[in-house]
Amino acid sequence: MDRDIPARVEAMKNVLLGLAALGAAAAPALAQYPIDPALNLAVADGAFEEAQPKVVATSDGGCYVSWFASDPSGSPAFGYDVRLQRLNRAGQPEWPAGGILVADRGFSSTQDYGLAVDPSGNALLAFRDDRGVGTQITAAMVTPASLQLWGPTGVQLTSTTDFLAAPKICGTTDGHVIVAWTQNNTVRLQRLDALGANTWGSDIVLSSGGAFSLSDMHASDNGSAIFSFVSDSGSFGSPRELKAQKVSPAKVPLWGAGHVALLDSGSLQFGNFPTFMPDGAGGAVFAWYTSSPSLEVYAQRLDAAGNELFPHNGVAVSTDASQLRVGPSLAFDATEQELFVAYEELNSSQSIDGVSAQKFDAAGNRMWGASGLALQPLGGNDYGDVSAAELTVGSTDGLLVTYSDSAGFGQDQLVSQRVDDAGGLLGGTIPLSTTPAQKYRVTSRTTPFGHVVAVWQDDRSGSPGIFAQDVLPSGELGGAAGAVPILGSGTNPVALLSLTPPMLGHVWSVGVDKSANPGAIATAIFGYAAASAPVALPQGELLLDLTSPYVFVSVVAGPVTIDNHFFPVPGSIDLVGIQLACQAALVGGAGDLLTNGLQVTLGL
Repeated sequence: MDRDIPARVEAMKNVLLGLAALGAAAAPALAQYPIDPALNLAVADGAFEEAQPKVVATSDGGCYVSWFASDPSGSPAFGYDVRLQRLNRAGQPEWPAGGILVADRGFSSTQDYGLAVDPSGNALLAFRDDRGVGTQITAAMVTPASLQLWGPTGVQLTSTTDFLAAPKICGTTDGHVIVAWTQNNTVRLQRLDALGANTWGSDIVLSSGGAFSLSDMHASDNGSAIFSFVSDSGSFGSPRELKAQKVSPAKVPLWGAGHVALLDSGSLQFGNFPTFMPDGAGGAVFAWYTSSPSLEVYAQRLDAAGNELFPHNGVAVSTDASQLRVGPSLAFDATEQELFVAYEELNSSQSIDGVSAQKFDAAGNRMWGASGLALQPLGGNDYGDVSAAELTVGSTDGLLVTYSDSAGFGQDQLVSQRVDDAGGLLGGTIPLSTTPAQKYRVTSRTTPFGHVVAVWQDDRSGSPGIFAQDVLPSGELGGAAGAVPILGSGTNPVALLSLTPPMLGHVWSVGVDKSANPGAIATAIFGYAAASAPVALPQGELLLDLTSPYVFVSVVAGPVTIDNHFFPVPGSIDLVGIQLACQAALVGGAGDLLTNGLQVTLGL
């Protein structure tokens, strides 16, 4: 036996125990995504209004959730404050209940705002701010440890009496931050470094003879950013066109001085500011709906140079002229170069509705039929708040569509449906949130780990709060990792300890306490697919079903108080929910001795 093994095991034990203690002190571990759709995860559920949630996924499978809180204890009271929470991939809040206060504002109403995550995992926020003189635009950067890197007041980007609206923010690939906003009839942009310092000097200002209004913005390749905006003549009721531009780190408009016209025939619905998604290759995919000549959803894709890959003015999701379509939501499969659009479908009088989806290939061809795929046919309940997210289904990518299903006012429930790549429905509807309430502003995002997180505003407690839930590729909810002791009749020493959760893609560390047999020369852990009723043996009670599939064995030898065993858990999302059982033995010393067991669930 290598004489260095005991020292290495002891060192690893101390490190693991220290990390476990730090983790327990830093984050509450009680809340997580539940498996019961009647419960859901309460991100913020105070006795006052909490509204307008947004969510962005983080590289570790978790997410940031932001919202506005009309807190009566704020200063001033009841202003719509900006708050932020970080959830790990199992849905456990990593910061105190109710998140952290980013800005204690005094506004009595709300506008849109920006939430993003930068390549370093920091949350980025941009919002209207009235904490100083007048109303200005502020940006904030918050680390995963909840530190506000730009100070408690953030970075103020404006100093004006102009009308300011709906800022957006993104973290670029070169470590900078770009903020965009509407100012009077112009769209403006500014670039900040990691310390919050202005790097462009003067703002980029986009103006015309009419009015420009910012719509959306995302980071792109090589430190650039893509943004979209709405253009009109400045008069009420004039046609509203949709345009896009890409700006370089050097402040250069990369898609020409005239911008790219996504829609210049017909008009967007008044008050509609479409969102878009980057395509991962320097371009972006877009969807919007028109009010003229009729309510119809269109899609477009631009490549990295700003070239239209679909026909000009976009491709309609359906050719069925007898029905109307609104409220599109996008998902994009960068590997297969496919665009998914989910949307609300209406009859011609807008008296009944349903939910549909369409898939486009790289050239803009409709792949799920000329009329799209009906997830909920017209009729029955009221449907709305449609949100699309990419979902891995087996070895291919598919779509998860989440939407509200309401039998009447205040009776909303949320459901999801899975669709495979060929447009086949996978099972029935998935109950996501079944407690009847008003539910709206539903947003869903796919995490890098492969599950989908949805957040929404929900008044089930009597005042609007913020709730979240996840959906696994299997259609199941929850999926947190866990290890529960198996004690039998209690005659075996409780010596087998799960030191970290058995999380996918992580090393699961398990300790065996030798204090019940301090002379033991080794410990062994045996894993099988199932536990069994206690079987009496001379060494104690056997708690494993040895007829079930064998999973693993691990042996550690060394004169230490606790032997640590390490089990790398594969990172496949398909393993979420897999259960196994294990039990340890203390070998040698006063005699071989069986310990308690563990019922293990692999998970997030």
